[in-house]
Amino acid sequence: MSSATSAGGRLPPLDPRRLSHAYILAAPQELAVQLAQLMLCRSPGRRPCGVCGDCRKAAAGIHPDLITVARQPDDKGRLRREIVVGQIRAAAADSVVLPNEADCKVYLISEADKMNEQAQNALLKLLEEPPAHVRFILRADNPGALLDTIRSRCIELAVRSGAAASGDRRADELLSLAADGDRLGMLRLCRSLEALSSAELSELMAGLLSASGAMLAGRAERGALSQERLSALYNLFSHCLECLRVNVGVKQVLSLVAARAPDLNFGMRK
Repeated sequence: MSSATSAGGRLPPLDPRRLSHAYILAAPQELAVQLAQLMLCRSPGRRPCGVCGDCRKAAAGIHPDLITVARQPDDKGRLRREIVVGQIRAAAADSVVLPNEADCKVYLISEADKMNEQAQNALLKLLEEPPAHVRFILRADNPGALLDTIRSRCIELAVRSGAAASGDRRADELLSLAADGDRLGMLRLCRSLEALSSAELSELMAGLLSASGAMLAGRAERGALSQERLSALYNLFSHCLECLRVNVGVKQVLSLVAARAPDLNFGMRK
């Protein structure tokens, strides 16, 4: 899994091997570019790596396979109020051309909620039958302004504020380690959490329970976690919460997490 942080917030963890073809992102432009980097990066390690040619070019706005669609100035040099249908049709015509450098082409529609109705209908046709090598990022301050039919064909990413991102980092790391089956990493993380109070650990477990439940219901990206693993983790976090409610110690609960969360088969044992 990979995640990105910035002063404007943080992307949820996404598996670069299981990316959707279209996302709606209510976040600053910087995070939309970071999502584009994740799509374009070809690093053999964690993505986006931030240092490869694809990542650097995307950050600088010069990657040939990252196409930004935004409001254009009128004949008097003033920014138009809307993104118009001609811009979306031009993107649709360009989308059939294969990528220049990366494995895909990314169309970042900045202020997607500023598309007029004709432009949104043109985009809808493209989203219904997109070329296999194309991905879309719809950055919108107000996703509710988009057609319901567009929203139904995209995954809406919930971006956390800087404060929430800091508090959720441990939960994201735990889910990532569970997905990787990383026993040593999980043990180290759980040991680092032993200083938490019972109330603090309960809050963390409640957050993990909510996150895994949202993934199971399809309301959030599940990354590299299989449905079976998610179901087992959901049950584990629920059990941990119950233990904490009956005053089982923090260290004992964390020992349970360290032992069972990385286990591929723990959810299937009799």
